[in-house]
Amino acid sequence: MVEFIDLPDDILFQIYDNLEVFSIKKLQYFPKLTHGVRLYLYGHSQYLICMDEDPRRISHEQEQENTYDDSFMMAGYRMSKLVDNESMRKHISHFKYYQIEITICKFEETLKLLEHYQNIIYDLFGQDEGSKNIKLHIRLHYSLNTFNDIKDCLVNMDKISHFFNSKNSVQIDLELNRR
Repeated sequence: MVEFIDLPDDILFQIYDNLEVFSIKKLQYFPKLTHGVRLYLYGHSQYLICMDEDPRRISHEQEQENTYDDSFMMAGYRMSKLVDNESMRKHISHFKYYQIEITICKFEETLKLLEHYQNIIYDLFGQDEGSKNIKLHIRLHYSLNTFNDIKDCLVNMDKISHFFNSKNSVQIDLELNRR
C-alpha cells in the first residue's frame, strides 16, 4: 500500500486542487511534502502587490495633497516594503501569477513611481524563470480638472506595461473613478 507522502507530485497536485490554500500550507510541515507544496503554491497561486509610494520619497507637498491615500485602502503586499527586503523579493519572484494594483491620480507621478521601483520590478518579473502572468489593475481617479489624465493614460498605457512585459504576459484592467 502506498502512503500519501509517497505519491508522485502530479497526483498530489490533483489532490491539492480540491483543498483550501490554508490546508495546503499546513502540508509543508511534512518534510517530504515541503518541496512539492511550494512548487504547487508558486505555480497555482496569484500574488497581490499594491503599488504604493515609498514613504522616504514623499515630499511635503505630496503629503499635503494626499495623492496616494487610496493605496492604503488597497489590498496586497506594499511595493514600498520590498525596497530593503531582498528575501521577500526572492520569495515573491517564484510565483507565476500576479495582480498589481496601481492607483493613478496624476499620470506623470505614476510613471516616476514606476521608475523608482524599476529595480524591484525587474527582480520580481525580469528574471530567467520563464514567463509570468501579470494582471495590472489600474484605478484612474479623475475630475473635470484632471480629465486630460484619462487621455494621457490611454495613449501611454504601453509606458506602464513596458515595466512588466520583458517576456511576460500582461493583462490590463482599467477602472475609471470620477472624484
